[in-house]
Amino acid sequence: MHKVWLYAPGENASKWDVCLSQNIMCIGWDEMGNLLEYASKKEMAARLQEIYDKPEASFKNDSLALWEFAHEMQAGDIVIVKKGQNQIIGRGIVEGDYAFDESFPDFKNVRKMQWTNAGEWENIGKNVQKTLTDITKYPDYVESLEKLFEDKSQKQYWWLVASPKIWSFSKAPVGKIQDYTLYNDSGNQRRIFQNFIDAREGDIVIGYEATPVKQVVAIAEIVKAADGQKIYFKKTESLLNPIDYSVIKDIPELSGMEFLKNKNGSFFKLTKDEYNVLADLIRDENPITVN
Repeated sequence: MHKVWLYAPGENASKWDVCLSQNIMCIGWDEMGNLLEYASKKEMAARLQEIYDKPEASFKNDSLALWEFAHEMQAGDIVIVKKGQNQIIGRGIVEGDYAFDESFPDFKNVRKMQWTNAGEWENIGKNVQKTLTDITKYPDYVESLEKLFEDKSQKQYWWLVASPKIWSFSKAPVGKIQDYTLYNDSGNQRRIFQNFIDAREGDIVIGYEATPVKQVVAIAEIVKAADGQKIYFKKTESLLNPIDYSVIKDIPELSGMEFLKNKNGSFFKLTKDEYNVLADLIRDENPITVN
């Protein structure tokens, strides 16, 4: 039976972006070195007393977290990510064994992860304070946390840019599932990487073709969330009457659009209000006809 863990990626989730981008989970206590070199939790606690010069402190919680991270966590275990006392920000599945990775500047104790969810959810109860907690023995609590990730009713809205020199949104067939990589040809993360992580199945996408077209040409839908390498979408409609960029940039309600503030990138967040303005504009020029 796989275990379920509640995990804090650094103080105030300071390491969450690193975890997402590197597909890892990581904990601190780097001064401990390779955790596999310790024979017991008691030995870990003794070393912590030396490191922090606190011979009277028990370090019970710290040594337990370190021991469980290195020895008891297994591939297939579920990890739920917390921030502060009431916020849940992610969920994932353990993929790899423990390693002490000195290529990282800090938080060198790591495990490979497949992150399945990233976002912000309010936890009904208060999160425990420890860095790592085995919550498997609290099935009702686990169930309440897992339910946070089941609600797909709240759609999100996105603006996806296609460069006509590489691929054409207008010529892409309606209904065909396409993918879009999270990394560019050099292997670097695409700009606003978090947007790719946050996109969920069912989200709506406005399809825009960049220079020289500079028009909204299609509507699409996310059909599969990011799998660590790509997101997947399908075009649901080609616009017979595309919407020019020159029209969009002059609409006051759209002045705060992520895309308009900085066009470097390819996948931009739209607020619900921004989407509604764009949808009304699209429908004015492309009314739906009912036979």
